[in-house]
Amino acid sequence: MERSIRFRAYLRGEERMCPVDCLTWDDGKIDSITAGGFRMRAETVLLTQSTGIRDVAGSEIFEGDVVRPDDGLWDGTQLSVVVYEGGCFVTAPKHSDIALETGSCPRMLGLGSFRIIGNIHEDPDLLA
Repeated sequence: MERSIRFRAYLRGEERMCPVDCLTWDDGKIDSITAGGFRMRAETVLLTQSTGIRDVAGSEIFEGDVVRPDDGLWDGTQLSVVVYEGGCFVTAPKHSDIALETGSCPRMLGLGSFRIIGNIHEDPDLLA
């Protein structure tokens, strides 16, 4: 199975996401990023990696996306953020203390249907 590795960049100064066109490396570290037609220093953006999985609407899911289950049982409270943990992308409950109380745990992203409702960078209030 062939899978391309894609990134998007959160432009901190503009508070928006852009697809990454090019990463420039120097001495084993990312030196600059070309995104949205502009070349920027790496420290001015936040990179998020594609999971290689799409949500039920066909949108590509990235690290940092806020998702909800799309199984017909959503009660409006089950928001999770996509994180890379233990060698795979998982959905982590928005409040870890609630997860411990309810027995909820991170779920592997490929196991189930999800819908993207935003991301933690552009929409930090989603997890409030």
